[in-house]
Amino acid sequence: MAAPAEKAPAPKPLPPPGPPETVYLTWQRDPARTMTVHWHTVWTEGFRDTVLEVRPAADGDWRRVPYVVPVYHVPAYPSHRAFSGAVSAAIRANWVPLFDEARVRFAFENHDHTYKVTHPLRGGEKHPAGTRYLGDGAWSVTARETHPLEKTPYLERAMTRNHVFVVTLHPDRAEFVAIDPAGTEFDRFAIPAKP
Repeated sequence: MAAPAEKAPAPKPLPPPGPPETVYLTWQRDPARTMTVHWHTVWTEGFRDTVLEVRPAADGDWRRVPYVVPVYHVPAYPSHRAFSGAVSAAIRANWVPLFDEARVRFAFENHDHTYKVTHPLRGGEKHPAGTRYLGDGAWSVTARETHPLEKTPYLERAMTRNHVFVVTLHPDRAEFVAIDPAGTEFDRFAIPAKP
């Protein structure tokens, strides 16, 4: 019988939203050796380099942390808005290469107000060990129409549905359950931890 997953400490609250140019960055560590990075509006190369310089020294090489979990607002891989949007394109140019380098297993994206799970992606292409982009921020807002799956090759599944993800981290995998506001579980999947 497998040992139960350790309970992570409660997340640190983020400051209240400010002007769009304001950046909020929070590093969280828990017993599962997870590093979570939150930001509001960040996509420039200069800020990316600053984040890498100010990461806590105790974290050592973040590329070896079992779970590095980016959580940010505008999606790199949108499910409702245009793929060519300036912010999405800048995130793909400046941040996605770092996710690939660190072998990030999943990232939480927001802003589009849909349910989304991408194929695992590396370098923008399907790759079995790539990053899954999950989202898109549909907690308590009006959910939006999604791009058709057959015309959006990076999307594995997407729908117009409010939801939250319940995530359980294990040493070898992260388990995800998608639940709508009525408490109905409508999706369940696992993503292997990085080797």
